[in-house]
Amino acid sequence: MLQYNQDYMPDIYPDPPADIECNTTVTLRGPFSPLEIELSHLIMAGRDKNVKIAPSSVNSVLLDTELEDSSVRLLVAGSVSQNISGHHLTLYNTTLMPRLPGLTALIILIFTPYMELRRNNFGSYYIGALCGLGFDPLTKKKYFSRT
Repeated sequence: MLQYNQDYMPDIYPDPPADIECNTTVTLRGPFSPLEIELSHLIMAGRDKNVKIAPSSVNSVLLDTELEDSSVRLLVAGSVSQNISGHHLTLYNTTLMPRLPGLTALIILIFTPYMELRRNNFGSYYIGALCGLGFDPLTKKKYFSRT
């Protein structure tokens, strides 16, 4: 069994390199938490964009306290800015909506301008919905090509 001896402290750390050998700049990032929530777009047009919350916002770091619950949470922004290249979005005045099962589907059903409900084979209850911005009945093309 080893005991701590104040008189005998072996030098276990190596000597640092010489100043001339230190010629690389390293950018440190982190620390990161497995509880930190990653943000993503709901629509396909925004899937390739990097989404960040303004650093001055109360919600600048979002932590997920229920990792085993895989239900979707919504983050609503009062305003959004986009950088010049269009690849980064910054959210301002954000509110994290509560984790309620079905809230995402309900909000989509409330605010969609065009909806087609799907029924089961017997027509006794609804089993789904197609929601979107609609299409031109004459050309059968969607109104907005980016969505």
